[in-house]
Amino acid sequence: MSNNNDDWQPTLYRHEHAFVFEKGISLVKLLNPQPFELVLDLGCGTGELTEQVSRSGCFVIGVDASSAMTYSAKNSFPEVDFIVADGTQLCFRSVFDSVYSNAVIHWIRKPLQLLQNIHDCLLPGKPLVAEFGGEGNVESITTALSLATEQHTNKKWVPTKWYFPKPAQFECLLQEAGFTVTLNTCFDRPTKLQEGSQGLRSWLRMFCPELSRNYSKEEYQKILSTVEKELRSKLFDGTNWYADYKRIRLVAVRNR
Repeated sequence: MSNNNDDWQPTLYRHEHAFVFEKGISLVKLLNPQPFELVLDLGCGTGELTEQVSRSGCFVIGVDASSAMTYSAKNSFPEVDFIVADGTQLCFRSVFDSVYSNAVIHWIRKPLQLLQNIHDCLLPGKPLVAEFGGEGNVESITTALSLATEQHTNKKWVPTKWYFPKPAQFECLLQEAGFTVTLNTCFDRPTKLQEGSQGLRSWLRMFCPELSRNYSKEEYQKILSTVEKELRSKLFDGTNWYADYKRIRLVAVRNR
């Protein structure tokens, strides 16, 4: 799910970053949707997990703030309902048996407003099941990128578009929004990137597209080369790049 600045590239996402939704399959198992339940996929992206959930026999609606991603999802899975919507401005009221969200919440800079909206979408006693980036997520990459932009330009890149909270910090927000937390865990998940030796560049192109806009072509190439050089000994195994993901996985139930 993006903000109003729709930088998402569905083809690049689906073909070179399938690990995002593939890693979410275990979240669907935790969700355990049942036939005839009404489920909301918050930040559905290109719809692969939404379609997977629909196979359980439940009714699922996928929402995403990116019109490009939602359009792609509709084309790929026409039998599933997809809606363009901002997660902080949802209009559903006490209708869903569950809400799940994979790799999305860290993109939304108004977490309390988001959680209050999710709370209002759910029926009392029903769960939010989510996984997203926690404190320290991709810290090696963001640190190297900040240093590289400072070295080669007069505009240092700062990772302000993401929100990577501590588990305890986020649990407090959940409680404030009217949830009881039943699972809240944080874990390291080094993730192999696709595209082999070009994997890190592909990741930056997908998730930091502003770099190619904010810097000249020459600066951009220097930044990429410097980031690769800085991280090669830590995140490259000679064949593939890895992202130093740290994830929060949680289940929280709307209070009655």
